[in-house]
Amino acid sequence: MERTMKVLIVEDDPSQRHLLKKWIDEIETNIIVYTAGSDQEALSVAEKETFDLFVMDIDLKSELNGFEVALRLRSHPEYQLTWILFLTVERSYELKAYREVRCHAFLDKPYPKEELQNMVRKLLESVQSPELITQSKFLVAESDQVLIRIKSSEIVFVEAKGRGSIVYTTRGNYQLPYKSLKSIEEALREENAFFKVHRSYIINIYYVKSIHKLGVRQYEITFYNCKGKSLLSKTQKEALENIIGFRR
Repeated sequence: MERTMKVLIVEDDPSQRHLLKKWIDEIETNIIVYTAGSDQEALSVAEKETFDLFVMDIDLKSELNGFEVALRLRSHPEYQLTWILFLTVERSYELKAYREVRCHAFLDKPYPKEELQNMVRKLLESVQSPELITQSKFLVAESDQVLIRIKSSEIVFVEAKGRGSIVYTTRGNYQLPYKSLKSIEEALREENAFFKVHRSYIINIYYVKSIHKLGVRQYEITFYNCKGKSLLSKTQKEALENIIGFRR
């Protein structure tokens, strides 16, 4: 890390807050660590300083919980893409956080010192070197002779269409006549949110809303934030349900 990085810890438990600060202070000499013990303190400090990373207890005992504080932070232009590391005892918020907060990571309590430090180090390094994560954050393709970049976090599912594909996103759909489903699958391989559910479909598991049976060996998936639907093969149904159940 080259420049000085600023981290804000938001944790209502004083002992945990102190321990988190101690561990993060040990990572690098050019990290300045701030702390907040409540929702209002966190929002106040975030207005006075500009942070590169928030370490957020999602189960804050305040008027706003950690997820709600994160949404407030996202309303500020300077924090729309800032990394937020959520600390939690359970993952009930993960699906919602993926869709609404973006640019987040999770760490389960109780977390080992080394795991926390590695996660914080990795996130701060990605801030210093955005080229390290550019390919995993965008899908680059040509549509109607125009080069476009699609945020991978906004991709709901991809459908094979002839030799090309249709990418369904939360903002609209993109016809990619020169981008095969296989090439998109390769481009998204490092993104653990994507899963091939059918020979003609790749989906983002975090947008799955429901699964309906269509026939003996085929099912249909509906999604949040998208009117399109994906087919699901019988052979992939159990695997998808296991993945969604595990991730949630």
